[in-house]
Amino acid sequence: MKKIILTLVSLIIINECGNSQNYNNNAPKKSDEFAFLINNFKTGLYQADLMTGSENKERRVELITKMQIAIKDNYAWYIEFVKDAPNGFPIKYDKKLGLTEDEFKEFKQIIDNYRMASELTFDFSIQMKDSILSFVSSYEKEFFDSLKIDLAKEKIFLWDKEFKLTDTINEQSANNRVGSKWNGYRWTFQKPDKIDFSNVAELIGKDYALYRVVLGILEPSKTLSLTVKGVEGANGEQKVSFTLPIFLKHK
Repeated sequence: MKKIILTLVSLIIINECGNSQNYNNNAPKKSDEFAFLINNFKTGLYQADLMTGSENKERRVELITKMQIAIKDNYAWYIEFVKDAPNGFPIKYDKKLGLTEDEFKEFKQIIDNYRMASELTFDFSIQMKDSILSFVSSYEKEFFDSLKIDLAKEKIFLWDKEFKLTDTINEQSANNRVGSKWNGYRWTFQKPDKIDFSNVAELIGKDYALYRVVLGILEPSKTLSLTVKGVEGANGEQKVSFTLPIFLKHK
C-alpha cells in the first residue's frame, strides 16, 4: 500500500479554517446564508488583497520545511505521534520532528499568534446574471471564473463540485488570524462523505478530496472575506493543495 505523504502545509489547509474562529456545526435554517450573500456580496468593482502573508512568514516556512523532511523519513512514527492531537498537528516536542526544542517553541509561537497580511493587491469584480453571482479577477482568472453562486437554487459550485453548507461563523473577538470580529458561512465539498480529515491516519491509501468555501464580512470595516481551500489525493498520493484567502473592499 502506498503511503500518503501529507505535508504540514496540507494539514493546515485541511484543518485551519476553524482555527481561532467560533464555528457552529449546525447549519442554519435554509436561506439565511444566501440572504447574507445577497445583502453583503453586492455587484461592483473591488480592490482585492491576497491574504497569504504574515509576520515571520519566511521563518515559519523554513521551520515547516525542516519538519516536512523529518516527517517524510519517520512517517509511521509521525502518524502514531499525532493520532490524538487536535487536527493531526504536533502539539508536543520530539526530536524526530527535525527541530530543536527551541525551534519547536518558536514554531508554535509563530503558528499560534500570526496574523494574515496582504501579499498582493489586484482588481476583482462581483457580477450578477440570471440570479447567479460570478467573479472576475485579474489574479487566478480561470479559477475564479469557475466559482459560481446560484442564488435562486441556493447552490455553490466550483468546477464540477457542488458544496453543502456546513458551518456558521460568529467570531466576537478581534484576537484571531484575520485581526477582526467577523461572521459568515462555510460550505464544504468532501469525498468520502464520512471521513475525519483531522485524523491523518484515516487518509492513508485513500482517494480523497476536501474543498471549502468561506464567505464572511469583517466588523466594523465591512470588508468582505472570500476564502477557497482545497486538498485532493488519488491512490494514496497528494495531487492538489492550495489556499486562496482574499479580502475585498469596494473601489
